[in-house]
Amino acid sequence: MVNNTEQDKDQAFEFLASMRGSYIISQALWKAIEVMRAEKHPETSNIQDMEFLRKNIFNMYIDEKLIWEEVNQNDFK
Repeated sequence: MVNNTEQDKDQAFEFLASMRGSYIISQALWKAIEVMRAEKHPETSNIQDMEFLRKNIFNMYIDEKLIWEEVNQNDFK
C-alpha cells in the first residue's frame, strides 16, 4: 500500500478539480468502458455507473472513433 501524505492528497484533489484532471478522468472512463464492454462477462452495473459519471461530470473527452462515426454518418446523408 502506498503511503500518501496529506500534501499529496491535497495536490491530487486539486489536480482532479482542474480542467486537465477532469479531462484525464474523462479519457480514462471512455477507455475503461470500451475495454469492459468487450469482456466475455462484462460487469454491466459498473459500466453503467462509469457511463453515468462520464455523462454527468467527466464529459470532456470524446473518443476519436465516435467522432469519425459521426463524420462518416453525416457524409452520406
